[in-house]
Amino acid sequence: MATIFATVGASASPPDDKSPVGSWFVYVCPDTSDPCSTASPIVNLTSFTKDGVTTGADFGANPWPSPGLGVWAKTGHDQYATTFYELLSDAQGTLVGRVKLRGPLQYDRKSDTLAGPFKGDFTDASGQNVLVHFEGTGLLTRMQLEPLP
Repeated sequence: MATIFATVGASASPPDDKSPVGSWFVYVCPDTSDPCSTASPIVNLTSFTKDGVTTGADFGANPWPSPGLGVWAKTGHDQYATTFYELLSDAQGTLVGRVKLRGPLQYDRKSDTLAGPFKGDFTDASGQNVLVHFEGTGLLTRMQLEPLP
């Protein structure tokens, strides 16, 4: 479940660019419809690029997740959608499953955050057979450039 909108990279977006383009901390709150917060113990990293690509990184668990890849698109005023995938391997590096995550994201201009519900599926290695379905909410906070003084 820690794979939710995960991605790697640290890019600063221009102050007037309030799209998802950039890098984010992703706080994941599984099994809840309540708003997620930065108090969640599940934290990932994600980046959104201008051309609609999402990339991610996750902390390890067994089975171990690969870096994640996905897509995103604008769906309305300050509204976006994303679909994201990771591959899962066992301790020997054998592919044992996949994770697919998808959901809408609402951008809050005042707090410069993204938030929304998600749905996820753990599948077998082929991606055809759903083994576990899960849902929850996520909160994304934008990474800020911190130049040295």
